[in-house]
Amino acid sequence: MSQSRSRGGQPSVEDPGAGRRDAWASRGLDRRSSVPLYYQLQEIIHQQIASRGFHVGDALPSEGDLAKIFGVSRIVVRQALEVLEDDGEIIRRQGRGTFIAEPKLDLGAGGLISTLSAGDHPAYQVEILDAHYTTVESSVAKQLGATEVPRIDWLLRSRETPAAIAYSFLRPKAVVSLERLAIRGARLGSRKTPVVDLDLVRPEISVSTSHCSPYNAERLGIPARAPVFLVDVTEVAASGRAAGEAVEVGRVIYRSDTLSLQLQSIGGGGVQHLSARISGVVPA
Repeated sequence: MSQSRSRGGQPSVEDPGAGRRDAWASRGLDRRSSVPLYYQLQEIIHQQIASRGFHVGDALPSEGDLAKIFGVSRIVVRQALEVLEDDGEIIRRQGRGTFIAEPKLDLGAGGLISTLSAGDHPAYQVEILDAHYTTVESSVAKQLGATEVPRIDWLLRSRETPAAIAYSFLRPKAVVSLERLAIRGARLGSRKTPVVDLDLVRPEISVSTSHCSPYNAERLGIPARAPVFLVDVTEVAASGRAAGEAVEVGRVIYRSDTLSLQLQSIGGGGVQHLSARISGVVPA
């Protein structure tokens, strides 16, 4: 830590965080705006985090310091921090302070095949809950070309935290490697080479919201009837024997408290597609 001379000639310790606080203060708050002060403040902090002005685990200034920097009450500061905490950007520890949380993780929303086609992903892992052949109803049978198909129930973990539970029906013999590895209790997705070697076209996805059933809630570690995202997905092969045909029909139930859903409009051949992406946040 460096020292500088004060006006009285006595050495004073420089504050290493002064530059960062000055950067915040220079932006200021627009008190004439209709946007509440707490929301403006959380946006300033959010942009500082997004621009990599901080690192994971770094401490933010105290509530009192933030109140002085921006000339607002502690109530405004607390409201701003509550928004950031709910969004998973910060972690508040009572008696210790406020710290930068782990960054969000991006994962394309999709079925089991596309999740495992990406190869090694250190943050995500698939746990097989059950795997067996089952009879499916006529619409699914028509898509998959059989009435008896493999069913795989699986749990998506994000840094060991359950993030989604899913139920997938596969076209028989279309993904032999996955059928062979899908054993109850197995953990997949931590290999350097993909578990599934199959080219896919963009999945057909529909998204809705619902409340979690007690069965799924128990496995996801959330209260029964907690809000969730329901993603119905159809994966279609781009090559191989099943090219142009559905190889998976499934439903993925994503926790809404640790995941945010982003819809992106993508143009292709004059047709607009919706691409769903999941950004995960590990709870404190």
